[in-house]
Amino acid sequence: MWPLTGSDVPAALAAEPVRIPLPESPQGEAISFSADNRGLVVASEGLPSAVTIVPLTPPAIEAATALPDAPVPSFTDLTSSGLSPITSALIAASFATIVVWLGGKIGRRRL
Repeated sequence: MWPLTGSDVPAALAAEPVRIPLPESPQGEAISFSADNRGLVVASEGLPSAVTIVPLTPPAIEAATALPDAPVPSFTDLTSSGLSPITSALIAASFATIVVWLGGKIGRRRL
């Protein structure tokens, strides 16, 4: 893990990384910081798959807590188009009308 200060990625990559031993895994698929930045959450591919929390060493905790807190977007933020509900409904109704009309044209057999 490379400690990042601000947004200076080249400087962070030029520094010595903090090495964190991870558990054995058939194929590592996911890794993330825990909510309190005091551990790594590690998962592998396949079902059932164990999710392991690896506690961080003091140097790694110091590096992880130096990360700026990024706001977590809400579901509304991720799904909002910025259009009014009426405009969204009109667009959806228009799209549905076109799909039904095309379905009727394609499905109709010529005699």
